Amino acid sequence: MLNKISLEHSIKPLATEKTRGTFEVEEYKEHCRQADNLALQNVQVEALLTVKKAVLSSTETQFAEQRQFLGDTREQVREATADLMEHT
Repeated sequence: MLNKISLEHSIKPLATEKTRGTFEVEEYKEHCRQADNLALQNVQVEALLTVKKAVLSSTETQFAEQRQFLGDTREQVREATADLMEHT
């Protein structure tokens, strides 16, 4: 209706822009840009989390190996101490 009135008064109306739900066009575009940025950040965080989990797993494995080595060493010290005690 507004276009018809504008044309009757020799006013050329601007091209209408579609809206997306409750957003105006520029708001919708900004919302899409923000969503894209957040999606990219999410991918980056997931990749970083995967790396950190791998490092943690490796560290836990190394810790378990060191604990086992320490336990074996303690046992060897006990055995050696017991042998020395027997010979004295």
